[in-house]
Amino acid sequence: MMAVDSESLDSESNVEDYILPPRSIVHPSAKGKLTRMFYSTIVTLFVLLILTLIGWFLFNSKHG
Repeated sequence: MMAVDSESLDSESNVEDYILPPRSIVHPSAKGKLTRMFYSTIVTLFVLLILTLIGWFLFNSKHG
């Protein structure tokens, strides 16, 4: 670890060297990605449901 004396902290350029970035930049959130995956899954399941119901209707109408 580097030792920092008070004279080096008086200068603005040296202070900026020790400022940490915001947490949102260091640890980005995956919330947007999870939301997109959730909606994609819901839409896929809905399309499968519609296709299954159409297939079931066509199968029963031919054999009923």
